[in-house]
Amino acid sequence: MKKENLKTYAYKTIRDRIMSCQYAPLSILKEEELQIELGVSRTPIREAIITLETERLVKILPKKGILVTDITMNDVNSIFEVRTLLESYAIEKLGVNVAKEKLLEFLWYYQAYNRERNCSNAEFFEKDGEFHMLFMSLVDNPYMKYTYETISSQNNRLRVMSGLKEHRLMETSDEHIAIIKACLEEDFEKAANAMKVHLANAKSAIFNCLFYKKHE
Repeated sequence: MKKENLKTYAYKTIRDRIMSCQYAPLSILKEEELQIELGVSRTPIREAIITLETERLVKILPKKGILVTDITMNDVNSIFEVRTLLESYAIEKLGVNVAKEKLLEFLWYYQAYNRERNCSNAEFFEKDGEFHMLFMSLVDNPYMKYTYETISSQNNRLRVMSGLKEHRLMETSDEHIAIIKACLEEDFEKAANAMKVHLANAKSAIFNCLFYKKHE
């Protein structure tokens, strides 16, 4: 396998394990152990870790190892502040460019979920990510896109860590439907406001799951 492919393999594998919390927050990873687990040499591991550190998923601790970063209340606030700014902007300014066929596809998916609730949380979260990217993919500003991609890494991890329950997933489905219907009505200001409401509710749900319940 070529060097670049090895680096990509190491990066994606470690990142996926952090995203799924297989490598839990605040755990310490060892370079030598990663080499054995992934079956690659030191260089691809180091290059992957450097990239992951720029994404704030790990922190290199000299002579100690590689710390998988935790997610704090301040992190959650910051992530949702940026998401609200970028996603509401994308809908209001660029939502007119979304194909109605795609909007209808998501509308049917969420309506079916509300009726049947026959998909796994993992599938729901994957669809959730696709829904939000439907709007962010329209953004042509490279700095906005880079910022969003960075916080998306943390947002994926939040989904797993928070262990959101079915009732919140149904609320999410309803909130997505409200956004979609406003877009189909071509009222993109209304759609942007619906996105703001959705993200505020999502942040509250994550706070409740991650932080408040610890003190009950």
